[in-house]
Amino acid sequence: MQPEHITFDDGPVELIMSQLPDVLNVSDLSSYMARNMELRDAQSVNAELLAYDYAALTVVPGTLWMMILSTPGAVKLSAGAQGLKESRQTELDCNDALAESTVRFRQNVYEEGAALTESVLMFVRRCIARPFAQHKPTIPAVMLFSDLFIPHLPVLEPFLNALPAPFKWQIAGRPDPDDPDPVSDIGPIAPPSATPRPTDSTDPAALIQFACERKDAGNTEYELREHEHAVQAYTQGIDALDLLEPQHVGAPERRLRAVLLANRAAAHLMGGDVDAVLRDGRAAEEADPTYAKGYIRQARALEFEMQGSEDDDDEWRAVLERGLRCVKGKDASAIRNMLDA
Repeated sequence: MQPEHITFDDGPVELIMSQLPDVLNVSDLSSYMARNMELRDAQSVNAELLAYDYAALTVVPGTLWMMILSTPGAVKLSAGAQGLKESRQTELDCNDALAESTVRFRQNVYEEGAALTESVLMFVRRCIARPFAQHKPTIPAVMLFSDLFIPHLPVLEPFLNALPAPFKWQIAGRPDPDDPDPVSDIGPIAPPSATPRPTDSTDPAALIQFACERKDAGNTEYELREHEHAVQAYTQGIDALDLLEPQHVGAPERRLRAVLLANRAAAHLMGGDVDAVLRDGRAAEEADPTYAKGYIRQARALEFEMQGSEDDDDEWRAVLERGLRCVKGKDASAIRNMLDA
């Protein structure tokens, strides 16, 4: 029997050989082969991301992704035409702020200048189209960027603005970039005469019912991405619970307060008010230490505060570990996922 003829693609070998130095050892050859194969893989992925039909994806209501860029300080040395080149590490994280499986995609890059900006854009594209395996391609209702993304906005904005409605994006702590006057088009905050109020009675059942109704109203506003109105509704529910006499405050009422506070924190996060997220997360923990989302909201706020600094994550870790001690059963899984990510 004649041996089967095997064809061999010598393209990768030619690419590698063209970049080899005149004098090399086995270690050099292994390094060059690994580096060039990684380059070919990255080029293939980038080509796929550039050709992807993002307009065909669905915008999922009520979802919020946190996009975090940080520079831990690590440096990588690589050989180049001018000798050794030093590149600083940049960490890129995309977290689904309200889901249990929180990390959609994470990447470390060692680039500077325009090359870094291009990698940041590809990272954003990949978070949408090719996230980690447990996630599906989709577009969030809101994408919230930490302020270290600002230098890359000239390249990011055209892509982000081309994504289908009702997608929105913004920099944390700054107004919506598509809305120069973000208050005017949502209508004024309801004046006191028009603000829903609990009955003038101090009947505990009426106050609790009103708080539940305000929670549901806030959830509806949140789904519509009207975070100011959501904050207002949750606040009205919290204020109603404040009217309860101490003898009428038991475990269900404490849990309702914690839910309202954690929901208000999520609405603040959608608006980029990280300080308010942290305050409400702490208040939710105080109201009901067994409620997982109080700890999760605090951790999300601390992630934003840590980005770009050399501070360690002791407080962030302490919050989550405190949550694991207090939250039991399946509710603790989201906290554990954040620690293990």
